[in-house]
Amino acid sequence: MYVLGVTLLCLSIPSLLDSLTPRNSLIPLKGTLESCDINILTTLGKGRFRSEPKSREAELTFYLYEFKKKFTITENIGSEYRHVPYSIIRKRLNQADSITVWIEKSQLEDWEPKVFQIESEKGLILDFETKQMVERPLAVFLVLGAIVCILFPTYFFYPKLFGR
Repeated sequence: MYVLGVTLLCLSIPSLLDSLTPRNSLIPLKGTLESCDINILTTLGKGRFRSEPKSREAELTFYLYEFKKKFTITENIGSEYRHVPYSIIRKRLNQADSITVWIEKSQLEDWEPKVFQIESEKGLILDFETKQMVERPLAVFLVLGAIVCILFPTYFFYPKLFGR
């Protein structure tokens, strides 16, 4: 149980850090769109007799002429075959004359930095707050699961710590 708790805690750290990223640690990269594409990736799981589709993930990838970087946002879409919000984002990116992508300062030299916000001269395309709200439930779930997995056995094996 402790191992599971520690594992969940370790898995929650990246999600927790992303959801708690302050706006002042982000920098804008402004450029013009080179290309934009949506890919639907299928993850396979073991079925009874063969590999079966487990779930699908939508991945929106775009490049800017001014930067040699791959900007990607992904989201699990379950068993759907297309992702309408990413289609809307792609359409708005293709209509924009210039695009500003907000990334963390520490990822400025990375090939594939994490995208926190996208905006154009016509307005916001992907909001910072919306992006963070997607990460928070997963982080909270993993942290709570870790706490339960660590405290539950501790409560029974070391009752004096809890005044029993």
